[in-house]
Parts: sequence; C-alpha cells; structure tokens
Amino acid sequence: MRIAFWGKFVGAVITVYGVLIALQGLFTTLVGVIPGILAYLVGRSIYFSAGHAKAFIYSKGKRVMEVGDILRFAARSFLLIGVIMIIFIVFYGMYLIIVWNYYG
Repeated sequence: MRIAFWGKFVGAVITVYGVLIALQGLFTTLVGVIPGILAYLVGRSIYFSAGHAKAFIYSKGKRVMEVGDILRFAARSFLLIGVIMIIFIVFYGMYLIIVWNYYG
C-alpha cells in the first residue's frame, strides 16, 4: 500500500516541479524548457505507476495485467531519468571544458 501512496505523492510533486522548471526555462531560454518537460513526464509516469499499483492491491491479485502496467510506467520513468542524467553529464562536461579553456 505504501507504493500507491508514496508513488502518487512523489509523482505529483515531481510533476509540479517539472511544470515550475518548464515555466522558469520558458522565461530564460527555450532550451531551458526541456528539463522541465522531462521532469513532468517522469512525474506522470510515477503517478500512473502508483495508480496501477493501487488497483492491483485492491483487486487482491486478480488483476494481473496491472503488474505489466506498473512495470511499463516504471521502465518509462527509468528511461527518462537516464536521459536527464545523460543531458546533465553532457552539459556539465561542456561547462568544464569552457571553464578550463577560459581560465587555463
């Protein structure tokens, strides 16, 4: 039951965070919107995964298809988090190269 509650809570918080980051990025640069959109999508995936977990728990194991949906949304969340991490590493590497060339 904890996965249903915490999944919905964390999913909702990440979704709101994604919207706020996207709005902030919209006012600075259009590229700044991308992390917000990705965070929004991660939050939605976690939220939907928790919803399917709750449905599976309340069905007392009769709705086995819910497990497939839980895993599908969890896999989508992991994929998006991986993409965010790759983007972060690339931009951090670019930052280090620029700083190295400027001060070195």
